[in-house]
Amino acid sequence: MDDAFFQMPERCLMVDRYKSFNEPAANERLDIDYRIRALDRGSEAVILVPHGGWIEPKTSETAYAIARTDLSFYTFEAIRIGTHGDFHITSHRFDEPTAVGLVGRSWTAVSIHLRRNDGTDMVWLSGHATHLRDAGFEAELNERLSGLD
Repeated sequence: MDDAFFQMPERCLMVDRYKSFNEPAANERLDIDYRIRALDRGSEAVILVPHGGWIEPKTSETAYAIARTDLSFYTFEAIRIGTHGDFHITSHRFDEPTAVGLVGRSWTAVSIHLRRNDGTDMVWLSGHATHLRDAGFEAELNERLSGLD
């Protein structure tokens, strides 16, 4: 894959339009404006994307490639073409029931996000998964987006 595959467009500023999943569920059309794809494989880990489709492009494809046929998978995707932030719900407030259920049944949840290109190949790591970095996975802790809320 070329580097452009993973680059977030410069115009992509994430300002929440919705505070919880109940709001887009009441105001938008499932499978027309947004879609939810989930595969519960009963695995100990789930790979999830709360900002797929037009919100953070290529994250769903990346997560699906990671999950392959082994891990549970979830993505919430904006499919109506529009401003990236139209369907953005900050991750710690993302409460779509299917995602919450998959995370609750899993020992580990890995959420895939796109980050603005800063000229490095560094992966950001947040939350409690510091053991990945300690095991040699090349990543730096993201202090600004801790993933602990």
